[in-house]
Amino acid sequence: MGLSDFTGYIAELFFDFRNYIAALPLKIKEFAHKEPRLMLLGAGGFVLILVIVVLVMVVLSRSGGRPGSMGDSDAITGLFANELSGEEFFLGEEPDFLPRSLLERNRRDSWTAEDAAPFWTDPMEEGPRVYEDLMKDVVDRIMERVP
Repeated sequence: MGLSDFTGYIAELFFDFRNYIAALPLKIKEFAHKEPRLMLLGAGGFVLILVIVVLVMVVLSRSGGRPGSMGDSDAITGLFANELSGEEFFLGEEPDFLPRSLLERNRRDSWTAEDAAPFWTDPMEEGPRVYEDLMKDVVDRIMERVP
């Protein structure tokens, strides 16, 4: 998908959206003629929610001494009776017992057998036969491919 395809897709999407918005009043008018009772219920619900919001705003603005405050009524202060102190929100200082991280380590000049033991496996522990078979298989595959 190239840039021109993408811009064409976006232009088509905006064109469809514009047509949808332009046709919306006609669709609402048709819906109101088909379902007048449902349209009336929806409008009534919207008005009811609007009235409730206005009443809540009026009650809250009159309850406080300054605009926007919730006031000192007992009902409101009772909700916040179990306040937490500031110390409960923050952790105390941690002790400095952790070592700093090292971004590099000192290079060793020589390794002892004990140092190399975790990184070394003796190939002869499983026996030389395992490696002989592996090498024989590789040589056979190479020889089969040579014309």
